[in-house]
Amino acid sequence: MKRIIYLIILLFFINCSDKNKSESLNRNAFIYFSENPKEEIFDFKIIEKKDFAIYKYVSQVDSSKIVDLNFTNKNQMFFGEEFIQEKRNPISFQEIPDINFHFYEMKDPVIDGTGPILFNNQYGILGIYNGFGPRIIFLKNSDKELSLKVLKALQE
Repeated sequence: MKRIIYLIILLFFINCSDKNKSESLNRNAFIYFSENPKEEIFDFKIIEKKDFAIYKYVSQVDSSKIVDLNFTNKNQMFFGEEFIQEKRNPISFQEIPDINFHFYEMKDPVIDGTGPILFNNQYGILGIYNGFGPRIIFLKNSDKELSLKVLKALQE
């Protein structure tokens, strides 16, 4: 009987490990406190699980600067709070071909809350708007003009 239980546990862990994928990249972050952004490089990792994916951004300059987001297979986003996809049309940018970004807002909005967030499950976070804090744009390359376009889209 013990052998059967051990076998079941072993098969469970083997099965779980096959479904987890991980991808690591870099993102240029434009951090807007004012009109002139501060630019930093963030290590970016997507960890795919069975029913959700974790998008983790960690600053190369200061590892205490972390942006963590969970995205479920049901188009639910968790970024401190639950976010839901807005009904407005997705947006795209010429500089990022073939990718549409969706707007996500807090499910239960608050006055000083974060949002909207521009997101694509393959690309990750494009932009986070925060009216009472920094606005952050994550790009594959250093492109201040594109970061301004994304910021403008977040403010509309």
